[in-house]
Amino acid sequence: MAFVKIHLPKLSLLLGASEKLLMNCNQYLSIMMLFAPATILQTLFQSYFVTANRPSLGLALSVISGITNVFLDVFFILKLHLGIQGAALATGMGQIIPTIIGLYFFFFNQDDLYFVKFKINFSLLKEACYNGMSEMVSQLSGAVMTFLFNIVLMHFIGEKGVAAITILLYVEFLFNAFYLGFSTGISPIIGYKYGAKQKDELKMIYKTSFIFVIVSSFVLTIISLLSMQFLVGIFTQDQETYQITKMHLKSSFLIFYSVVLI
Repeated sequence: MAFVKIHLPKLSLLLGASEKLLMNCNQYLSIMMLFAPATILQTLFQSYFVTANRPSLGLALSVISGITNVFLDVFFILKLHLGIQGAALATGMGQIIPTIIGLYFFFFNQDDLYFVKFKINFSLLKEACYNGMSEMVSQLSGAVMTFLFNIVLMHFIGEKGVAAITILLYVEFLFNAFYLGFSTGISPIIGYKYGAKQKDELKMIYKTSFIFVIVSSFVLTIISLLSMQFLVGIFTQDQETYQITKMHLKSSFLIFYSVVLI
């Protein structure tokens, strides 16, 4: 964190920020870095709540976190006029809520899953790292693709192109959250069945999950196409940015269907 803080302007420029965006990038990232532990713990606790047989608690905290973020955005940006700094504060403070409640729960919960005295187990750590390699590659690929999108769009279209791809990514995350919740919820079940060597049930879960994802993906695609104007309008009222986002959103769906048909 100290390294990033010191070299923040250079890192922002390296990641594609223009001189026009540099100050906003530095302001946003410098605040978000303070909330990095909360960001990580919030993500981890979602899996832990499911494992501890408290998925409803994880869902409730996610909803509360999102609602808090929205209300604080309005308060900090519209009422206090804090701009990009207000947006960063709203995001970070929204993430603190599930983090604090999660820490309290796992410190004082004495049922199935709770904090114990830390012991270094390198074999277990190695196994965990190996098991998480696929998720690591997924996260890295998303980060690299976003970086490349920013570089290319900044070169050809400028700041409004970056704004458009950001809106696209937010819309994508809105629908991906559906599958993120599904995968987070079903992972402990699959792990348990695998550990118990219940192969028949594992096959049934795999088949059911596959059908669910295929059907729901088409349903969500239709919903997103029908609500495209509304979704893009939430993020911007600038007509040029709106048209760029709408055009690329349609292109994304055409590419998706071309791949499916092939």
